[in-house]
Amino acid sequence: MQSNKYIISAILLAATVACGTEPTPIYEATPDSLYKGSMYYASSEYNCKSCHGTAWDGNGPEAKALKEQGLEVPSFVDATAPEVTPVDYFKAMTIGTDNTRDLPSGHAYQSHTDRGRWAMAHYLYSLAPPLAAKDRAKRQEAIHKAMQEVEQAYASSRRWNMGYTPLKERPQAPRLEEMSGYNPAPAEE
Repeated sequence: MQSNKYIISAILLAATVACGTEPTPIYEATPDSLYKGSMYYASSEYNCKSCHGTAWDGNGPEAKALKEQGLEVPSFVDATAPEVTPVDYFKAMTIGTDNTRDLPSGHAYQSHTDRGRWAMAHYLYSLAPPLAAKDRAKRQEAIHKAMQEVEQAYASSRRWNMGYTPLKERPQAPRLEEMSGYNPAPAEE
């Protein structure tokens, strides 16, 4: 299988990165995260493979209905533009894309942790065939720029909120007493 060759290459590349002594940030590709990404995808009954398919080719059981609505389901095993990075995959899973905003989920799978979405993003990104030599410098530049954004986002938080209002900035929910009309006033004597 040709796609296995790409997975093994990505794992070997990630293994060289993982040899440092510092803990690996959750957004880095490691052999462990690539493996977990493959498992998350394979075990996802209602997420990825229902549209993208078990062969990662965009022909899952739900893809036909989406195509009839004018939404093309991308294949992960086709070539990607040099400007595409794993960050694009992560964002598509986290907040959706312009094309997926009308889907019931918006294509935003917040049920997965950041670490889980990064694992799937790196795994799915690894399935594409290698770039032509002429496009590799452009790809490296795109990855460098995207990872600067990621590093900045995670510098102050364990979660990349990407447009979501952080919990501490959300309006407070009303108190139970306010919602039920019950107001425990002290008894008068």
